[in-house]
Amino acid sequence: MKQIDEVILNGSCFPRFTAADIFLSVKSGEPITFSTPLLSENMNGTFESMTSIHIDIDSKGFLSALVRFDYNGVALPYNIFAILMLIGAEVYKWIDFTRECRNPPAGLFPGDVRTVCKGQLKPGDFHVVVWGR
Repeated sequence: MKQIDEVILNGSCFPRFTAADIFLSVKSGEPITFSTPLLSENMNGTFESMTSIHIDIDSKGFLSALVRFDYNGVALPYNIFAILMLIGAEVYKWIDFTRECRNPPAGLFPGDVRTVCKGQLKPGDFHVVVWGR
């Protein structure tokens, strides 16, 4: 967790806002399908982008999470800096596309789809935070 705190809090290259902050309750035998647009920012403030995160959890607790840029025209890329997934208070997955701000964020262009996580979840409170713009 120290690495995550250092990247996010100490002079980070991350946006000052979160693109998504999602809370789901994972229960045995109950599938979940969830999707939400990711926020972005320009000089007029924050807005919903055409990029979204999709989370599917099947009845056996298998997680599949992806991000997609649903647009058929020409547009600037949507940049994803990091994704944090927690079960309860435990880190389930930390994906830092910038490698502690040493690399640029992962860019998604119109029509792109990127799988960001697949794996087995335990029942509990599932929290997903996305930094992007």
